[in-house]
Amino acid sequence: MAENTEEKIEEKIEEKIDETIEEKKEEIKEEVKEEKKEVVNETPKDKSKKGFKNELGPKPKKKKKQAGLHSSIPMMTCGPILLFGVLAMILAGIRFSGIMYEKVEGELKEIASSVLLTYDIRFPGEYELVSDGNVAAFYKGDKEITGDNLIIDRYKKETGAEISIFYLDTRVLTTLSGENGESLVGTGANAVVKQAVLEGKESRFYKKVNIYGTDYYVYYEPIKEVSGDVVGMIAIAKTCKEIDKLVTRAISPMIGFLAAFTLIVAFVSFSYTKKLADDIESIQGSLYKITKGDLGGEVEYKVLKRNDEIGDIGKSIRSMQNSLHILVEKDALTELYNRRLANKRLEKAIREEREFGTNYCVALCDIDFFKKVNDTYGHDMGDVVLKEVAKVLRTNMVGNGVASRWGGEEFLLIFTDMNLKTAYSVTQKILNDVRALEIENRSDMTEEELFGEFLAGKKTGEIEIIEDDGSETEQYLQVDDAFIPFIKVTMSIGLVRGGLGRTQDEVVKMADDNLYTGKENGRNQIVCEAIPQEKEDEDEEDI
Repeated sequence: MAENTEEKIEEKIEEKIDETIEEKKEEIKEEVKEEKKEVVNETPKDKSKKGFKNELGPKPKKKKKQAGLHSSIPMMTCGPILLFGVLAMILAGIRFSGIMYEKVEGELKEIASSVLLTYDIRFPGEYELVSDGNVAAFYKGDKEITGDNLIIDRYKKETGAEISIFYLDTRVLTTLSGENGESLVGTGANAVVKQAVLEGKESRFYKKVNIYGTDYYVYYEPIKEVSGDVVGMIAIAKTCKEIDKLVTRAISPMIGFLAAFTLIVAFVSFSYTKKLADDIESIQGSLYKITKGDLGGEVEYKVLKRNDEIGDIGKSIRSMQNSLHILVEKDALTELYNRRLANKRLEKAIREEREFGTNYCVALCDIDFFKKVNDTYGHDMGDVVLKEVAKVLRTNMVGNGVASRWGGEEFLLIFTDMNLKTAYSVTQKILNDVRALEIENRSDMTEEELFGEFLAGKKTGEIEIIEDDGSETEQYLQVDDAFIPFIKVTMSIGLVRGGLGRTQDEVVKMADDNLYTGKENGRNQIVCEAIPQEKEDEDEEDI
């Protein structure tokens, strides 16, 4: 029986679990359907709200633009100066105002002492209030001074101060009056004043004490008997408006001086730092151009003329530019422009010819038998020959165009703003100058060693015996037009006219073809499209 009961319980539990699972499945299915409906109805804008990821990814954060030196340096310099100036003016104003208020307190104290002394001299004796029924009289010694304002009115006229004499905490004599001109005799003192002066038996100076609608600076001094007991007090008052006006008038020149001094210092500092920032930005601009490959951006003169570290930096940049010019635009050996710059200048010449009709010509030059110079005298002497030829090219191209080393022993000449006839004349002079070169032999091989190699068949050429004054015989070896102790060389040149719609590659190829023709036809000559007639036959060259 018990077993049956347990089985029934287990079956009910399993049924309950299955029901629960089915219910949960249904709930989940309903939730999924609802979500699908929401997704279908959503706009792209809704997706972003529901937490869908942006297909393009998160939007890049905008970088905050950093303040440049032009604004940050002056502000960093002038800001503290202005702040210091403002603080100095505030502190100076507070301090000077305190001094002025101390001075006012001292002045009111002197008036109080003078009034009391005058009463003591005129009416010796103690202060006393005598009461007879409803009538009270105020005495100083044997003299009744009730309503006798002669002394205090005179002091008011001389000092401009309001004067009140209290018996205990009640005014018995005063120059103060109400709004309607009524005397304030019989009015009482402030409870705080009463406690401090009458009970504390000490003088007090108060700022902005309101007496019937008017603010006063008031000095209170207790009136003491011979025994030391306080029987009253005297109050000397001046309006806040009057005192503040005096204080403002006193501190204004000092505040004005501090303000002017601060502004002048700030202006000088701003001007200097702005100029410094401008120069730093100029240096930055020059360096930026260098990083972009533009070596033509000169450092501004205002930077170079500075006699400080900024000026030194500017001079260093200019030196760096010159060095980079040499490294990037010039051939290290010959100091002529390199092929890279020659291409740029040729592009410029072509562009100017197309835009403005400016003539230009191009010549490609090659040293004849240069390989034999290297083989005979060594590569060091070959370098010397290249340098000497480069000097001739550079000298003749001044004012006529650009000379560059095209590669190896080849040189490219660009004649700017020049027709073919004129370019031919300049090229002819270059050729003649190269022919006239006598390059000193600086090779390690002696004349005897070179002559021995000639006899051994390692060198070819002719031997020429030259008598020197008939007394000695010197031997010179001529090997392919190179003499000992001097080396002589020649050049072949291909000249072509630019323009006529020719591209850069076409112009260079035509010059190279003319050069090749010259090499094939005996070297040591100029080949061009059409040679102008020369006046002297000795200058004419074979094409």
